[in-house]
Amino acid sequence: MTRYFSMNLKSLLRSPELIFWSVAFMEFWVFMWVFVFGREVPPEHLKYYVGNGYGAMYTLAISSAGVGVVYGGLAASRSIRFLTKYSRLSPSRFFLENMLSSYIFLLIIGGIMFGSMVALFRAHKGVWALPEIPGGLAGMMLLGALEVYLFSMCCAFLAVALRSPGSAKFMCYLPLIFGFLAYGSLWADYGAGNYILPFNPILSLCYHYFTGKTPEASPFVGGGGGELHLHLLLASLLSWIGALAVLDILLFRRARGISAEEILALGS
Repeated sequence: MTRYFSMNLKSLLRSPELIFWSVAFMEFWVFMWVFVFGREVPPEHLKYYVGNGYGAMYTLAISSAGVGVVYGGLAASRSIRFLTKYSRLSPSRFFLENMLSSYIFLLIIGGIMFGSMVALFRAHKGVWALPEIPGGLAGMMLLGALEVYLFSMCCAFLAVALRSPGSAKFMCYLPLIFGFLAYGSLWADYGAGNYILPFNPILSLCYHYFTGKTPEASPFVGGGGGELHLHLLLASLLSWIGALAVLDILLFRRARGISAEEILALGS
């Protein structure tokens, strides 16, 4: 690894704005979920409530952190032409080190959400609400963080490749927009959108691995919207990861061919 790996990871972990919105602000909603919204949840429904809550908070937290990943990708694109030309950092190595450092940051955010959700419910209800399939949930956290990273970098590279400064800020917030769309699925039945929207499978599959039960569409609406198909949710998640990985590589190659002046215009 070059110094870029540690520098990028430290910049993410030390960013006050990023830590506030992806950790401190989300911890406020975890507190609300536990002590306010979950005040009247009966003991027999506690694990299902925690499963939906963790899926929602995890999805929102890493999608919020994804905004910082997009900004970081835009900032890195300004110097990548020079770094890959005049240092030991090759284009493929840059992409790998950026992915690993950002990926570790997203996993840290997910771990904080899990720990706080379980610990606060223990403090409030006096019981440990732990996942039924811990290995599956850990794998889901890995896949979810990977999808959010690839999606975020796709937004950054697309803004650069389009040579569109006006679209850069909109692209930065696309991860959070889709995170809130996934959160809204707790109350709204999106139909086929439960499988098509990029981050919805993350929330639903987190619930499944936490509770061992099949997720439902709009579970917080009386009666729910019917059970979702697990194999379609997993297929959607893996398809998004594969498609985004290909898009990232193609857009990354295109972005490297843009002049420094055009890239700098994105930050203006």
